[in-house]
Amino acid sequence: MNIFYYIRHSFLFIVIFSFPMISHADFNSEYKESPKSHVQYYIKAYGLCDATVNKRVKRAYFVFERICRVADKRGNYFPGLTVVNSPGDPWTISLPDGNIVLSERAVEICYQGVDENEGDARLAFIIGHELAHLANNDFWHLETFMALCGDQNPWSKRLQKFFMDGSDKVSETEKNRLSISKMKEMAADDLGFIYAAISGFSMDTLVIDPKGKDFFTYWMEQTHTKADISHPHPKERSRLLQVRLKTLTEKIEFFKFGTRFSYFGRYEDAIYFLKEFQKVFPSREVLNNLGYCYLQMAIKKMPFDLAYQYWFPSIIDVSSRAEHLTSRSGGDSTFLSDDARKLLTLSINCFEKACKADTSYIPSRINLVTAYFYMGDIFKARAMIEEALKLSPDDPEIKGLQALIMIEEVPAVDMWPYSVKMLKTLTQKKDAPAFLQYNLARLLEKRKRTGEAQRIWKTLAESPEKLSEPFRLTVLKKTGMLNSKIADTESHESPLPWNIQVRIGQNLKEGGTQNLVSDWKRISYSWENGMIKGDIYMDPLGTCLLAVNDFVEMVVLRDRLGTVSELQKQFGTPLKRSVWGQTVWSFNPKWSVLVSGNQVSEAWVSE
Repeated sequence: MNIFYYIRHSFLFIVIFSFPMISHADFNSEYKESPKSHVQYYIKAYGLCDATVNKRVKRAYFVFERICRVADKRGNYFPGLTVVNSPGDPWTISLPDGNIVLSERAVEICYQGVDENEGDARLAFIIGHELAHLANNDFWHLETFMALCGDQNPWSKRLQKFFMDGSDKVSETEKNRLSISKMKEMAADDLGFIYAAISGFSMDTLVIDPKGKDFFTYWMEQTHTKADISHPHPKERSRLLQVRLKTLTEKIEFFKFGTRFSYFGRYEDAIYFLKEFQKVFPSREVLNNLGYCYLQMAIKKMPFDLAYQYWFPSIIDVSSRAEHLTSRSGGDSTFLSDDARKLLTLSINCFEKACKADTSYIPSRINLVTAYFYMGDIFKARAMIEEALKLSPDDPEIKGLQALIMIEEVPAVDMWPYSVKMLKTLTQKKDAPAFLQYNLARLLEKRKRTGEAQRIWKTLAESPEKLSEPFRLTVLKKTGMLNSKIADTESHESPLPWNIQVRIGQNLKEGGTQNLVSDWKRISYSWENGMIKGDIYMDPLGTCLLAVNDFVEMVVLRDRLGTVSELQKQFGTPLKRSVWGQTVWSFNPKWSVLVSGNQVSEAWVSE
């Protein structure tokens, strides 16, 4: 089948979103073996578009990288984007080798006549759509059909009929090929929207723009084309997104608050929100976050000296609660309670599923190493370390974990000198993570090298604000400064630099607070037969309140938060952690900020 027939004659209103007969239907062996199924062909035919010259093309790569951090990946490849020098026609194509090829003109049209924010959203949806096709999500239409039931809108009725005609009750051989292609296009719209929305793009601009036209109709006009029977009509696409927009927006907020709760150490609460989002998007990110919550809950049920014998990079607890410092020592799984083992098993199950969902996803592999270590499965931990090293050979976190696993792997062989040497080398590098020094001191103490270990403890104690809570307590205890430093740190906790209209713990039904949020968008939830229920309130400027049983549990600020430099000047060096592919800085156990470049994009306030 000649690919250029479709490129020349399928510049339809939505051809930018795919070539269904080429990219998303079942490839025959002839096409798979064709040079046209590989990105090199298009680079040779058109030439690469220079991102250093074209700012929009540079922006396209930025948008792609941001979405790739959250997009599901189910093949044996890591998706790539190539923008080719084809200024005449707008088109895109996703290839079986995992690459997405985008024409220069397609990029330009996305930003034509709109600001960068809306242009980013358009391009994010296009790229998300293609990534969704690559992920091959084929289990979507049943849920959407149920969402459309009862909707009297004529376009909804047309969609209902289409879904019934394309149901899985009919065998594949009996389905019309073009209907299947159309089904996949709408499914990719749905999943692409989720990818783009999780990545933080303003997806509401796609359905209705300031001129009253949805993006799909706009695209059709720009390309001077007519709808194709293998693609949904633009009104179908627009109506579908309108139907799904409310539901998806709500579910995405659940995911975000679930992640925020886990960040603040409120793992039990986080699990409810993450599981709700998992119903529409069972991705690697959700599975990893759920596994992380179970892992942290298991750690809380371990003896302190076992739980925090080593500082694993995945373990960051920003809570202000001082843990009970037990003198009981441990170091193997014999000290685990049944509850801790059950929670570790749940975490391992989630991490393994996340690894299976994306063969190149490093966070779930790092977390899985930690869970295996606590369960005493050292050989599994070592195998996962080797897998992670293949993906990122120079990652200091992975190498630091390798040093810990290596010393535990074969008790009859003394690997301590090699592990210590590895950690010393890693700690000497610029901006080495504090957990490497912590673990080096632990290993030195194993051989009674107390003098050298004490020097490291004292170095760490000089900046206790850089240490997450459990490890800070251990460092201060080792240096004899526990009581004085805890009192000093707690009395000098960084105050919140912004004014908020409500306080954490405030009852929304008292003191006129309900009037404040009466005009805000409201998302309600109720779980465990109504025993856990509440609301998320969002004002037009982006401020969010999360209430549980009418009491405010978390506030998220998004408007005019200033720069990172200003916060550092005022509060010093924060703890840092990656969330949603961005960096979160914690200046206080009760508030943290989400950072984008030098700007503070969000502030999170919680207990």
